[in-house]
Amino acid sequence: MTIVQLRKNGAQTKAGGCDIVEMAKRNVKLATGFQAAYDAGKFTYDRQRQFSKDSEKLNMLATSDPKAACDEIDVLRARYGL
Repeated sequence: MTIVQLRKNGAQTKAGGCDIVEMAKRNVKLATGFQAAYDAGKFTYDRQRQFSKDSEKLNMLATSDPKAACDEIDVLRARYGL
C-alpha cells in the first residue's frame, strides 16, 4: 500500500506518534540510507546480510505494532550509524 492509500483508509499520524504511515516513511529512510552507505563502500557484503536479517523484525511489527517498529528502526539507525 502507498502512504496515500493508507491515509485514505484512515491511518493518521498523531503529533509525536508513530502509526503505520510514519513507520513506513522511517523504514524507507532507513533502507535507502543503508543502501547509500553500502554503495559508498561503508559496509561489507556481510554487514549488508546482517542488516537484512536485523530488519526482518520490522516486517512482523509493521502492522501489529507500528510504535514498536519505529523504536526498532531507531535502534537499527544507531547500530549502523545511519
